[in-house]
Amino acid sequence: MQSSETEKIKLGRSHKIGLILLAVAAILIAWWLKTHPTQSLDDARLRTKAGVYHLEIADTDDERRQGLSDRQSLATHKGMLFMFDNHEEQCFWMKDMQFPLDIIWVDASLKVTAVRSNVQPSTYPDAFCAQAHYVVELNAGQAAKAGITTGQRLAF
Repeated sequence: MQSSETEKIKLGRSHKIGLILLAVAAILIAWWLKTHPTQSLDDARLRTKAGVYHLEIADTDDERRQGLSDRQSLATHKGMLFMFDNHEEQCFWMKDMQFPLDIIWVDASLKVTAVRSNVQPSTYPDAFCAQAHYVVELNAGQAAKAGITTGQRLAF
């Protein structure tokens, strides 16, 4: 039978090892959360060479119909991500828009199928169409600044 002093030393070592493992786990969890930020169901993040764009998600008919209409402006690193159920021709117009946009059509594999830059509100009622599963709208000039071109894959 071991002495109580020996048992205390062993328990002390076990306790220290447990604390060290707990600290390592906490550091790994903190690193994971920092490098893999969570996002709500209401927004997405588009990562580009110009930085991160925070995109509002429009995934219902009403949200897609409203889009960015009736807004006075849009912050530089903000935009909208339109999500559709199918990959097909998606058409956009500038009804009730107050500022110009870059429109980016994207397929299900996140490859850019088309980019239309600097679409002015005065183009309404013209429609701009391309094959896509997703469409991103950014302030005019941001697609070029971010280096977004047809054929490239985006990172959401």
